[in-house]
Formats: sequence, structure tokens, C-alpha cells
Amino acid sequence: MFQNETSFPIRPIIYGSLISIGIIILLSLIANLLTEFGWSGIIQWSENLFLSLTYLGVIAGSILAGLKSREQGWLTGMGSGIFSLVWVLILAVLIGNSIHWGYFLVKLLISGFIGTFGGIIGVNLSGNRF
Repeated sequence: MFQNETSFPIRPIIYGSLISIGIIILLSLIANLLTEFGWSGIIQWSENLFLSLTYLGVIAGSILAGLKSREQGWLTGMGSGIFSLVWVLILAVLIGNSIHWGYFLVKLLISGFIGTFGGIIGVNLSGNRF
């Protein structure tokens, strides 16, 4: 499927954000299981751990979105990073966590920035040479 230069890469963005959410959920479940089985080191730095897992998921999702899109990697990665954090916000609201909007906006900007570089890396790894 060929895209025009002006088309917005919505499918790779959705693909990358869903991969990102899947990675975040999987790694969070692993950390939770380790805590349940007695590894108490996670409890002391759980907030930093979840933030690191979130950014790791954003990096992986934006790289895969850039691989899928093969062009406009900065836009694809930034969209994937922002959209995945919006999914995290929706999940947090559904769970019942309180939202600190200033903190969330800073995390949103950081995710967009990280996603931009991940998308650029993904496009460069795709081997799309003109």
C-alpha cells in the first residue's frame, strides 16, 4: 500500500501504541508477580520502576511503528508515544487512580520526545532506501 506524502500514518501509530501498551502491561505483571513471590526490592522503587517500564514500552512501540510505516518516522514515533500514554491515562482512570495533570503532561511530553527518536530509529532500521 502506497501513501501520499500528505497522508497521516494512523495505522502504524495505533499498531505501535498497542504494542507499547502490551509491553507495559506484560512487564508490570511480571514485576507484580515478583513482588507477590517475595522479592521485596520492587516495593521500594515501584514508582520509578513503572515509569521506566512505561518509557521502555514507548521506545519499543515507536520503533515498531517506525518499522511498519517506513516513512515519516518522527511523526509516527511521536504519535505512537503520545497515543500510548493516552491509553495509560484511560487505563488509570478505569482502575480508579487519581490523575495529577501536571505530572501527566510532563510524562506526555517526554513520551512524545522519546517516541520521536524511536520512530526515526525504526524507519532507519526498515531499510527503506530511495
